[in-house]
Amino acid sequence: MSLLFTIGPIKEKNQKNTGTVSIEFSGIDKGRGYIELSVFSSFKGFPNNGNTAFKTYRFKITSSKESFSIKDFPYGEYAISCFYDINNNKLLDTNFFGIPKEKVGASNNPTSNSIPSYKDAKFILNEPKLHLSITLK
Repeated sequence: MSLLFTIGPIKEKNQKNTGTVSIEFSGIDKGRGYIELSVFSSFKGFPNNGNTAFKTYRFKITSSKESFSIKDFPYGEYAISCFYDINNNKLLDTNFFGIPKEKVGASNNPTSNSIPSYKDAKFILNEPKLHLSITLK
């Protein structure tokens, strides 16, 4: 007599561990410009070093209420940072002190008035569909 033990779910060879992340943005007041979005898979470089981001996206704004979907995204832990590039210069414009002149946002909408931490912005994608809301301020 032999016994078979399995730990955790049995995965089929073709099972995809990916999902779709849908993001709804608020705080868009002009209905034009672009949103520059960076997805980080660790705290390294979060929130403003797009060179260390897992993925980056840029999309055109056409209305005051926008949504964006990332399909076939691998399951895991992530945090998103973004900014509203109203003047289309592909940079986050800041003042002399480094304070943003353009609206910024992060996943989970951290309430701190300082730079958000990865810990406060992180989320887990472990299901086929995940909906996030980001307020640009």
